[in-house]
This record gives sequence, structure tokens and C-alpha cells, in this order.
Amino acid sequence: MRRDNKKRLSGRFISILAIIIVICSADLSFAVNGETEYLKQEPVYGISNIWYMLLDTANTAYGWEFPYTDSFFRNPSEEFSLKLAQGSLGLACSAFRSNTGLLDYKYKEYLGGAGFTDLYAFGYDKETTEDTLSGVIGKKQIDDFTVIAAVTCGQGYGKEWAGNFKIGKGVRHEGFQSAADQLEEYLEQYISDNNIEGKKKLWLAGMSRAAAIGNITAADMIEGGEYEDVYAYLFGVPRTTKEPVAYKGIYNINGQYDPVASIPLESWGYERYGIDLYTPAQESDTQYPMYARKAKAVGDKMADGFRNNPEVNYQLRLSMEAIDELFKTSDDYSERLQPLIIDAMHKHSENELFGIVRTAIGNVVPKDRKERQKLEDYVDYLSYIAGQHMRASQRQIQAGSWNPDEALEANLVIEHRPSTYIKWLFSQDDPARLFSCGTESRRVTFIGDVGVEVYRDGKGISAISKKGYIYVPGGSGEQPESNSIFLMRNGSQTTVSLPANAEYDMVIIAQENGPLLVYDLLISAGKLRPEPGMMYTGRVTQGKYGMKIKAGEPPEPPVELDEDNERALFKETAFKYSPDYVMSNEIEATKGSYLSISGAYDILRKSLWGIAAFILACIVIHIIHRYKMKRGHPPYSDWYVIAPHLICIAAMAALTQYAAFYMFVIGSVRAQCAAGTVAFISLLALRGAIRSRQPFRLLIAGGLMILAHLTGLYYNKLPIDSFSVLNMSVFFAAVALLSMLAIRMFKREKQCVPEPEVA
Repeated sequence: MRRDNKKRLSGRFISILAIIIVICSADLSFAVNGETEYLKQEPVYGISNIWYMLLDTANTAYGWEFPYTDSFFRNPSEEFSLKLAQGSLGLACSAFRSNTGLLDYKYKEYLGGAGFTDLYAFGYDKETTEDTLSGVIGKKQIDDFTVIAAVTCGQGYGKEWAGNFKIGKGVRHEGFQSAADQLEEYLEQYISDNNIEGKKKLWLAGMSRAAAIGNITAADMIEGGEYEDVYAYLFGVPRTTKEPVAYKGIYNINGQYDPVASIPLESWGYERYGIDLYTPAQESDTQYPMYARKAKAVGDKMADGFRNNPEVNYQLRLSMEAIDELFKTSDDYSERLQPLIIDAMHKHSENELFGIVRTAIGNVVPKDRKERQKLEDYVDYLSYIAGQHMRASQRQIQAGSWNPDEALEANLVIEHRPSTYIKWLFSQDDPARLFSCGTESRRVTFIGDVGVEVYRDGKGISAISKKGYIYVPGGSGEQPESNSIFLMRNGSQTTVSLPANAEYDMVIIAQENGPLLVYDLLISAGKLRPEPGMMYTGRVTQGKYGMKIKAGEPPEPPVELDEDNERALFKETAFKYSPDYVMSNEIEATKGSYLSISGAYDILRKSLWGIAAFILACIVIHIIHRYKMKRGHPPYSDWYVIAPHLICIAAMAALTQYAAFYMFVIGSVRAQCAAGTVAFISLLALRGAIRSRQPFRLLIAGGLMILAHLTGLYYNKLPIDSFSVLNMSVFFAAVALLSMLAIRMFKREKQCVPEPEVA
């Protein structure tokens, strides 16, 4: 009997042990996009770390060590290697360059430290254009094969950035294809010059533009069959082709909200060669706080910390959705917007993304009145985003997601920073854990004077009041855990992003009677256009209402939770989503702190009409005075000329700063007002020179006219968020000094009157 019990216990123990082994095995090969084979935790021996100085988007240098071992290339390229991905990110960064010179020629240290020889660098000594390319190629003999490493510059490449927007009308992105053709020619020439024969393997890496070039090159090399293996590990990869093939060996590692990885738009038919892997995102994974803590630990080692800004992610995605709505095909984009963007690229640096979009969108010729309104709404929304930065949104600063000491673009592209990819790749040892994160989120929007509480498994996660205060539901008054779910309140609009793979209970708190509109969208990392959801419209009375969110299903309509309240009846309809509708609602909510384009233009137009009427009145007064002088009236004072000019100068100077403060994306208006200010000063100086009849003063007046033109050019080059109290003070001081110089032009030399002769 005891022996039987022992057998049973032994059998149960073996069964439990088997279950544990199965669970652990399943965990190590967690499915990503239906694939399990290539994301296994691999033992890699002989690792040596290569120290390398990385320059990030914010022009900050970070020291980091990247792994390397020859064993990377003894395994087939079809098997994903997290260590090789980490080393490839080091290779990608080693090809960067910068205006400060911190990054120049770091590839010598990196590839040289890994034992690669015969390094051939190209393009670094040339002036960049949209058609140039820079990078490096090296080789290393391992066993009976030669590994050729190739990487192109993915940061600090100057005017080459214009090629990123040159999509064209072909199957592949025209700008990336042109650069890939050059890299393939360099590879062919390198093999010939170094007499490389026998077995060859290719190691490609790249970040951003370089990643797109590597994506196309890797596909061509796999299709060509010249290499036994192609190892392509790419980061922040733009889309490259309309005829993608899921080649194993090409791994595209992207942030789910990396804006660069979203272009060209998926809705235009573009995808990437190879396999897409996504890093975690707060909006789509319930385990994100755990992922973020580990990424922060890496960031702390880099002395850079870790930041995530779901509000910026939301805004950038909405901006791209609007581009998709305005230009529905790549041909439409290529014909109407592409030339304008490339032209704008030549007027701005690669760090002035908003300035480029501002200039290009502002010059698009609308097809009809409806599209004109959408274009204006789009530019208004960009202004709203820029305004948040200029006013240093305290909510985001306190949350640690916005750094007011950094430029606008640096805050907007956190997901695309090389340091962000380093933090993610070095935060986990198991690729299955890192890349098994959820990639879908459900965005639920409430329009009405209500607060929203979110619960999961009966536990309060986070909540937001109708005044925008975020707290933990349950009366504790605590702040939610960092990097929990994303909630945002803007005016009467509340937006909540929830991972789509979990179930939630939402409580709507209505403190007064009124209408309520609720709609939801399913957001996917690999797809720009949201899946249409449901819309619920109705009226609520004071009290609480519940909504249940089930995984993979639209939310249920709100139901009352308090039986004492009147029953809320909600009409359920299919929601036809439009980003223009959402942007208009958000812009409408900013009344009092922001002016739309139409409103700002209206004020400017009225101001300019007022100045024109004032000038006309001055001309009439001048004609009357001239008429009186002919009839013997003494000449009028110089201040009859000076005062009207000073009024116009003051008005134009005020309009310049007004345009800088409110109209962030209309730089041409600001530039014209600034040039007009100096032009009025030059006119004043010219009038003074004519009245004093001093030829030298005419030259000064002419110099001021040239300065007016240069002022306009200078203001056109200024970044959109250049307004500050210091800049405004300097501008007004310069205007005051130039005005005093112009007034000086009226001063006449004293004429000596000869004394009468004494008889």
C-alpha cells in the first residue's frame, strides 16, 4: 500500500516536473507574429566588449560597450541572435558622424576592435546632398569563410536627409533605392579590390536611413545568392518596398511609436523586407512597467535615465494619420507634397522637422474648400504641439517625459533615439521576452464633462478627473505607478489607451447632466489606419456609469451603476474615423491659450489694414501741409514725419513677436513682419537723409534697406520654437537702436551766419 502511494507521489511529481519543463520551454520560445524558431535564447561564447562613444539626438555623448564574437557568424542567419543584434547596434552607431566631431571615424575603433581589417570608408569627405552616401566596409577571415561588414551613416548625414522624402512612384522607395544601389556598387568593388574569393558572409547594420538602405541591400544580396549567409540587423527602419518578402536573416527592430519606422505609410502599400520585431510600448502591453524598469536600469548606467512620452506618441501618430487622409496614395504624395518637402529641406536643417513640414504643407495647393480646411487644421495641430513645447507643459515635465532643456525635435523623437534602442536591447537577456510584447491598443475617447476611472481584475489602475488630474481610484489620493496606462484630458475630450490583450472595467463619473459621446479605435503598431470601432451617443445625469472592455472586442455601451439615476440611453453606431475630426476637437479645447491659423491671420490682416489706413492718413496730412507751405505757411516740424514712422515701426515689431508667440508654424509671416519693421526704419532714415540733404546718410538708409532683406532671410531660418523673453528683448532693443539711428538722419548741420560788417 505504501509502495503504491510512493508510486503515485512519484508519478505526480514527474507529471508536475514535466509541466514545469513544458511551461519553461514555451516561455523561452514565445511566439512573435506566429514565429517561434528564430527567437530562442542562445548561448554565445567568446564575447568581448568593445567600448564606443555614442552621440545621441540631443548631441550628448554616452559611453557604452557592445558585444562581439566570431561565433555570431558560425550560426545560420535564420537564427535570431540578441547578442548579434546588440553588436549590430554598435556597428550602426559607429558609422554616425556629427557637427561636433565626436563621432567621426569611430568605425575604426569598433570594427578594428572586432578584428576587421582593410577598412574602406566612403563619402565622409564629401559635401552631402540628397544623392550622396557615406559608410564603411571591412572584412575578417573566420574559419573557411570571409565575413564582410558593411554599414552606412544613419545620423548626422546632413543634406542626405532630403532623399528620405523622395518616395517616387516605383515599387521601392526611390531615395533609399538610389542609396542602396551605391552601397551594392561599393561592395562589389571592395570584393574585387581585395581579391575576396571562396565562401562569403555579409553583415549589415544600420539605423534610420541607413537601416532602410541595409534593408534593400540585404534583400538584393539574398536574392542574388552570392553570400552563404546575410545577417542584417536594422533599427528604426523606414518602409522600403511595395513587394515585401519575409526573408529570415533580415531583422527590423522598431519602436512601436517610432515615427521614422512609420514612413512611407503602410496605407500607401509600403512594407519592409524581412521580419519586423517591436520593442515594448506603454499603450499596448500590460507588462510595460516591468519592461520600463529594466530599460531604466540600463539608462541609469548610461547616465541618461529613461523617458517615455505616450502623449507625444499619440500626437505624432495622429499627425501621420492626417497625412494619410490628405494624401491617400504614394502617387498623390509624390506629385503634390514631395517636391515641396524636398525644397523645404534645402531651407532647413535636418533637425527642423516641424519647420520642413510647416513650409511644405503651407505651400500645398488644396483641391477644394474641404481640403483647404483640413490643411489648415493640420497646420493648426502642429502649432498646438509646438506650443506645448514652448510653454513647457508642466504635466509632461512632472511625469519625466519631457525635457524643457532640449529642442522640440529631440523631445518628439525619443522612440527613435539610438540610446532608446540600446536601453531596450540591453534590458533583457531573452529575445523571446523582449519581442513578445503586445502590439495592439484600444484607444477610447470620451467627449463630455466627465471623469474616467480604470480597473483591472477589480484593482484601480489609474483615473483622470474632468479637470485633468490623474490619480489612483479608490480614495487613496496616490499617483498611479509610473508608465501605467495612458490617460489625457484636453478640454472636454478624454483619451484613454488600453492594451488590447487585457480586460478592463471603466467607470465614467458624471457630476452634472449633459451629452456624452464615446468612440473607440483599435491601434496597431504595424498599421497606420486604425480599425474602425463603435460610437455611443447619449445623455448622462449626475452619477456613475460603467463600460466593460474585453480583449479583442469593442467596448460595451455605458450602463448606469446607480439605480437612483435615470436610465441612460445610448445610441450605438459604426464610427467613421477621421483624424481631422479629432484634431479639430483638440484645437477647439485650447481656446484662450492658442490661436488657430484663421484667427491669427484675421488679427494680422486687421492690423495690417489698420497700418495701411494710418499711412494713408499720414499721406493726406503731408499733402495738406505741402499745400499750406506753398501759401506761405512755415515748414512743419520733423516730428510730423518721425512720429507716424515710429508708430508703424512699433506696430510691425509687435506683430513680429505676436507671430513668433502664437503662429509657431507660419515662419513666413513672422519673417515678413520682421523685415517690414526694419523696412519702416529704413524709410524713416531715407526721409531724414532727404530732408537733411546729406549724401552720406543716403548710403546709411540704403544699408538699412539691405538689412531689412537680410532680416527676413534670417527669420525664415529660425526654428519654430525660437520665441523667448530674451529673444524678444534683444529684438526690441535692436529695433530701438536702429530707430534712434534713423531719427539721427534728420539732424541738420548748423549753418554759420556771417556777422554784419561794421561801417
